[in-house]
Amino acid sequence: MSGDNAALAMILGFGAIAILLLIVIVIIGIISMWRIYSKHYEVPGVIAIIPFYNTWVMSEKTFGEGWYGLLMYIPSILNIVLPDEGFLGIVQGIIGLIAFIYSIYFTIKAFKQLNVGVGMVILTYILPFIGLPIIAFGSNTEYLGTTEHIF
Repeated sequence: MSGDNAALAMILGFGAIAILLLIVIVIIGIISMWRIYSKHYEVPGVIAIIPFYNTWVMSEKTFGEGWYGLLMYIPSILNIVLPDEGFLGIVQGIIGLIAFIYSIYFTIKAFKQLNVGVGMVILTYILPFIGLPIIAFGSNTEYLGTTEHIF
């Protein structure tokens, strides 16, 4: 094997390993969310893999209103509709930052309803492939019910 072929084989090998690792992480996430929805929220686990509706259900179970979860999608919609230049780009950035902060708040509130501490929420937010299985399969997590207000 020449040097170029060996380098190409090494790059392809690392790429294949990275793709397999990514697939394993995604499968762990899907199984964990399936378990959280079926065990804690007492809804069919398949809802965990349906885009937008899973956020609606989690928001409904956390806040009592489903549309609160859809607020996190506003920056994505604005990113499609508005140009990224000038003043509108700045507005878009500010709205994106607000949505990021709201998503952290939403996650903390949703996991507090599952009797999970803030440290575990931070772990799940940073490393979901570690935190979600702990929440999903842990024996000390339970659904506490909805709160009547968002704040």
